[in-house]
Amino acid sequence: MQAVFLEPRAKNDTSKGAAMVVTSESASKVKAASLEAFVEDFVSRRMKFADAKIVSRTKARVGGLEASDILLTYRSVDKLYSVDSKPVSFTERALVVKKGVSFYTIRYENNSASFGRFEKAFEHMVRTVRFKSGS
Repeated sequence: MQAVFLEPRAKNDTSKGAAMVVTSESASKVKAASLEAFVEDFVSRRMKFADAKIVSRTKARVGGLEASDILLTYRSVDKLYSVDSKPVSFTERALVVKKGVSFYTIRYENNSASFGRFEKAFEHMVRTVRFKSGS
C-alpha cells in the first residue's frame, strides 16, 4: 500500500517537486524480522544514489510506537522523463515504524534548496499518524 502527496505542478512541468509518501510493506514480503533490519535495508538502498550521505539517524516515536528517523542527502535528476535533466541535491527524511507484521515508511523528499518549504507540514503529518488496534 502506498499513499503519495505531491507538490502541485503546472501540467507540463516534469521537474521533481516535493513528495510525501507513506508506504506499508509486509514483513514477510521484505524478509526483515526487525525494525533495525528493515531500516538497514532502506538506508543501503538510499546509499546507492550519487553522493549519498546520512545526515542524522535517531530514535523517535510515531503513533505511540518506536520508530527510526533518518535524514539523508543525495544527488538525483531534477526532471522525470526528460533528456535535459540535470543532477541536483535532494534531502529526504524518513520515519520507519513496525506495527504487527508490517513496516510503515513515512517519507518527505524535496530538492535540498526547498526542503524547508514543506518540512513543518511533514512533521504535522507524522504527529497525526494513528494506527488501528490489531493492525
